[in-house]
Amino acid sequence: MLKRKKKQRPLVNGKPIRFRFAQQLGWTGMSALFGVGFVAGVYYLVLQQRYPFLPGSGSLKLWWDDGMNGLVRSPHWAAYRHAIRDNGEPAAWSMVGAIILGKAKIPAPGKRPYQLPTWALIAMTLTMLVLIIAGATGIAWLTVLGPPSHWSDIFSWQQFVFGLAFGQLLHRLFASPVGVTIRNRIIYRSVVIGRMPLWVQFPFAPPAWREMWSELNRRDTNPTLAKEDRKGLKRFIPPAKFLVPAMVLVFVIVAVIGDCAKFLVAHGIHVPGMTS
Repeated sequence: MLKRKKKQRPLVNGKPIRFRFAQQLGWTGMSALFGVGFVAGVYYLVLQQRYPFLPGSGSLKLWWDDGMNGLVRSPHWAAYRHAIRDNGEPAAWSMVGAIILGKAKIPAPGKRPYQLPTWALIAMTLTMLVLIIAGATGIAWLTVLGPPSHWSDIFSWQQFVFGLAFGQLLHRLFASPVGVTIRNRIIYRSVVIGRMPLWVQFPFAPPAWREMWSELNRRDTNPTLAKEDRKGLKRFIPPAKFLVPAMVLVFVIVAVIGDCAKFLVAHGIHVPGMTS
């Protein structure tokens, strides 16, 4: 019987990543927390707060809880509005997992790394967010008023299954262009700098990202250029240097706030600066 050849992965710090499978599992859990937290964070920051600069009471929570000033008059609105948030969480989880855990494909020597133009990245990201909200609303109607509302929903399986299925649909549409662009921008810009970042030295990024950085760095970032011209790789990178890092930072902040609101504040645990 032929023994299956073990896949050779790029070395990081001159050696294979230790406990790679365990690290991958850890990042899978992180993607779930980030995805759930982002939707919960947007819901908490936008629809559960009072902002003095808004007209009237300044309370988006009152406006939302009141069916958007009476726009929605359904007696099921209380269950419906919470379902919109809850159904969006598995969908976002699926998309975040696709971006964080997706394969970091190393281009062939001399090939241009795949990246969307800045305008397309922004447009597709906003479209993805709008579709998550629209899909969550549709699933909420389905589970609150549609045929599945008459089915047993022990352990809230409908929220999980429908949300995850919708997330997988979004995954097929957006994971490759958006996820690959974000990964490539972060990794290639870091390689161009020429210094090994902390997220490569330590497990502060998914294993595939660290392996891709190490392999590209081993190749001197771009085999078509002389080593002294390594900054020439920047001609492959769109000029919006801070766009992706800023997007990632905002996403992480919102996700952390959302996780605190969902798992701590909602259960009566005090978090400084946050209200229930």
